[in-house]
Amino acid sequence: YKVSNLSFKQEAQTKFTNVNFEIKKGQWLGVKGAIGSGKSTLMELLLGLRDDYQGSILLYGKEISSYSMSELRGSISYVPQKNFLFADTIKNNIALSNDISGDKIEDYLQQVDIKEDVSLFKNTYNTLLGEWGVNLSGGQKQRLSIARALAQNKNILILDDCLSAVDTVTEEKILQMLKEKYKDTTIIWVAHRDSTLRYCEQVIEL
Repeated sequence: YKVSNLSFKQEAQTKFTNVNFEIKKGQWLGVKGAIGSGKSTLMELLLGLRDDYQGSILLYGKEISSYSMSELRGSISYVPQKNFLFADTIKNNIALSNDISGDKIEDYLQQVDIKEDVSLFKNTYNTLLGEWGVNLSGGQKQRLSIARALAQNKNILILDDCLSAVDTVTEEKILQMLKEKYKDTTIIWVAHRDSTLRYCEQVIEL
């Protein structure tokens, strides 16, 4: 991404102005700011979900608005603040429509430090979840959502405050894992905790 002079207004209210950054393959960018400062809006712009902005957002050297949504989905995985889990098995929630082996599912569960939790369920990763993952804690839902994003194997990962319900020890394990296993993945973090952003090469504040 290369973002230049990016500004966004909504209903005559300015969310942010003159945002500039460049992030290269494999780098991490942190985004922080007060509630209502426009962090999630910035993520929507980087995902190509809206075009009502001023300035420039280049992805692979082309303006983001020139890509189709299917092209963008082919490159970017997104974990939103509100984690949606389907009324389906843990395995299917991670794999979605992809054919992923049980061993690989266990590997993704291990990566986000939830394999031990899932092993305690009678049907392990074949355990059914309620529509909102009612039988999981907030931190467990967040980690499953990250596992799902990793399983999509995209070049860019956008994580919108998705470790907020995870304790700092587990957070550190996940951050270390991402640094070690996903060196070529560009990651954009939105976070309220500074600890989440400590491995970012750049941090911007809105």
